[in-house]
Amino acid sequence: MVLKLIKDYLLNTTNLNALRICLCFIAAIFFLHYWLNIFLFFRALSSTTTNFSWGDIAWIHQAFYNFVNDRPMQTSIYYYSGAGNIGNPYAYANQLAMHINFTPYIFSVFYKLFPGLSTVYSIVIFFNLIGFLGFFYLILDFYNKEQLIVRYCFAVSVLFAGNFLTMCLHNWAVFPLYQGVFILAMFYAMLRESRWAFIAASVLFLLVSDDAALFAFSFGVFLYLYRPQEKFYSYFLMTSSVGYFLFTSFFLFPVVKFDINTSNLASSDTIIRLSNLFNGLYTHSYHEILVYFGFIGFIYAMAVIAMRRISMAVFHKSLLFIFIAPLSHWFITWATGGGGQHLMPVYTMIMLATLYMIGKWTIDKELKIENFRILLIISGFLALFVFNFNHSTKHYLGHHVDLAQKSSNEAVIKVLSDIPPQYSVVYWTNRGVDGFAVARNDVWKFPSYFDLADYLVIQKDATESFFEGDSLVGPAKAWDGNKEDCEEAFGLNIGNPTDARLRHMLYCGHYFTSGGRNTKMDPGILKAITDELVGTNKTYVIEKDNENLLVLRRIISHKFPMPNSSIGFGWIENIPKFMSKIFHLNSAAN
Repeated sequence: MVLKLIKDYLLNTTNLNALRICLCFIAAIFFLHYWLNIFLFFRALSSTTTNFSWGDIAWIHQAFYNFVNDRPMQTSIYYYSGAGNIGNPYAYANQLAMHINFTPYIFSVFYKLFPGLSTVYSIVIFFNLIGFLGFFYLILDFYNKEQLIVRYCFAVSVLFAGNFLTMCLHNWAVFPLYQGVFILAMFYAMLRESRWAFIAASVLFLLVSDDAALFAFSFGVFLYLYRPQEKFYSYFLMTSSVGYFLFTSFFLFPVVKFDINTSNLASSDTIIRLSNLFNGLYTHSYHEILVYFGFIGFIYAMAVIAMRRISMAVFHKSLLFIFIAPLSHWFITWATGGGGQHLMPVYTMIMLATLYMIGKWTIDKELKIENFRILLIISGFLALFVFNFNHSTKHYLGHHVDLAQKSSNEAVIKVLSDIPPQYSVVYWTNRGVDGFAVARNDVWKFPSYFDLADYLVIQKDATESFFEGDSLVGPAKAWDGNKEDCEEAFGLNIGNPTDARLRHMLYCGHYFTSGGRNTKMDPGILKAITDELVGTNKTYVIEKDNENLLVLRRIISHKFPMPNSSIGFGWIENIPKFMSKIFHLNSAAN
């Protein structure tokens, strides 16, 4: 009976009420679907058996932990990583040696209150959710206050229909995901002609990550074309972005890395990526860009159906939003095969183009809207909803949990968490343990410093490890100690084991950083490690040894040298040394 009344109302009503009810209903469905995705995501995360708890999330998790535990901006997990950092003689590096990130640390206060891996994800998820929903309302309210609820529900439906906010779930909470809200803040401040608010939002945006300067420049070009009468905003962004890019690339990066890599004054990661592109070291990425083009087509189709037609002026300006403002990141994604997080500025500008078109949508209380157009809008959104459900929610629902591995992972995490935080740890476990294991200052992935850390924790029954040692089966392989002879050489500091075969296994193993295959522990390798540390060197004792775990404890604790430049702004003391080297290089050249 209720369904018949709804059907009769929609089919016999030609006024705005039908559209208002439908859009509110659709927006509610998409909003609830997003919350369902979040719930299922955290359920999968807690299983410890997904890719969501390993890789870059370990770096981000330790970054927040260290920031609130006396080691701001220091990393041990990625001490070997970053542009030009290979060969770092220390067990630590400053986060700035890899990427320039300042703004995201503002949110570390939430991690201080609720420490844990789930908090790291929650911060970026809810920051984007609240920021996008809030600025959507403010921007639409500025454009047109008439029938604001209709416009807002349409905009929210588009926001969740694209399902791209789930990039906050799938991209390991990396810092570029914080860019979108600050882009919306910059745009809104420009609309309100609030220069100080614009400057504040711009500075916070630039300090999110080092690639932000590239977007800021193209966004400045967009503002010049979008609102030429207000040149302050475009000029400020273009000049500040160029200055900041040059400062970080040719001064800050080399200074931070000076005492960990004095032989290589490499500039920013962004420049190195681009230089690799021109040297043919990167393949182009098309898949994610094609997905975005499909979504852009959907938005225009919905706009045409709702508005009957789009004026050429509105159409041309919407293209500026989509293609000119995020031009830098269209290029970065296509040219360097960057991850989905690099498309956050692109996605945000697509949303701003949508808000612009919705803001120009003429809605009058007396306007008659044909039923077939309402039904087309409903059909389009629901079709995209079904597509999203099949490709995202179904993925979470269908995630297979190996209960034996889950139990083993939880046992390992419990052992790691029981080790007092003042002790250093090296772990070799399933990949899913990665993100849970790094909540301490001094922690490394095996094989780095495996013979120097206070504790070595090995998950003996691991089936999906992040490191696969070269096989010890067969005769000992001749090896002259040159890491370049190995297929993979990440600059890991793994000492100099006395066993020649063990040494070769460690140096020439495969270290998976973003993917891999099922890898089981080799009992021969575990025995060789135990014999080396407990038997030959007598530097460790066996703390625990059962079918799941091997835990070795160092008898005498090793104090790792720690450069001041690896913590906070300690790199400032490198400036005189850096300038001196530059001066000597210039003198030698003359």
